[in-house]
Amino acid sequence: MGDYVSDHVHQVIVTREDGAWLADVPELEGAHTFARSLPSLDEAIREVIVLAADLPDEAMPDLELDFEYRTGDPRIDQDAARVRRMRSQLAEVESLTAESIYALTPELSVRDAGVLLGVSPQRVSQVAGKHRLSRQRTTAGAMLASGASSPGKKAAKKTGKQLRGPKAAKAEKSAAASDLAQADTKK
Repeated sequence: MGDYVSDHVHQVIVTREDGAWLADVPELEGAHTFARSLPSLDEAIREVIVLAADLPDEAMPDLELDFEYRTGDPRIDQDAARVRRMRSQLAEVESLTAESIYALTPELSVRDAGVLLGVSPQRVSQVAGKHRLSRQRTTAGAMLASGASSPGKKAAKKTGKQLRGPKAAKAEKSAAASDLAQADTKK
């Protein structure tokens, strides 16, 4: 994303005419365009706003746009607007749920966290697993950058095979147990 930062939201009125979508930005004189699809219209109207408002090209992806769709059928317009609002709220709920799962799972069982949050234990496991995987990748990246050995590499020294994931951790535990047993026999 660019370095353009603005808290201004541009209102975009979108209408449908003769198989094309038309977009108009009322606050900017002459800021209008058309496209055959809505994703294409989004890109086109961003270009128009950048030109009309004399913004740098890098501002395009960061522009805040508030689309008002007028399809010609008020019921469709209202239903679509309602669904967009609800999906936005759902995204906020999902984000809060994920944060809560990250906070709860080190302390509680998956089942208890699920009951507390009103989600299934499977969903808790899924979200917690993604978080753990993300942390493992971050840790592994830091280890590689620092030249440290990963569990898979340590296991490779013992077994001759490079392992990843749970197998690497299991092999690491096995190698550590073997080292302890050898240390005990040497005493």
